[in-house]
Amino acid sequence: MKVKKIPGYPRQSISECGKLFWTASGEELEVFVGRNGYKQAYIYRGKKKLRHPKMIYKLMALTYLPPRPSKHHVIRHLDGDCN
Repeated sequence: MKVKKIPGYPRQSISECGKLFWTASGEELEVFVGRNGYKQAYIYRGKKKLRHPKMIYKLMALTYLPPRPSKHHVIRHLDGDCN
């Protein structure tokens, strides 16, 4: 399983299958399904825990995909399934 640090969030890492880990210890972080049906997690920026959860698919795109060509490009599931 390939795991990479999330750009901008050095304390957390994410796998290709969407599992979140603490970078230092390798311990898995808690992920939950939000009201919108997407997997989400509370993560840290530096020492501060963010107030709003981040969506896992966005963190995966940030980590594994090249930057968006423009702000009009979106990330989506090709099959329409949010899991």
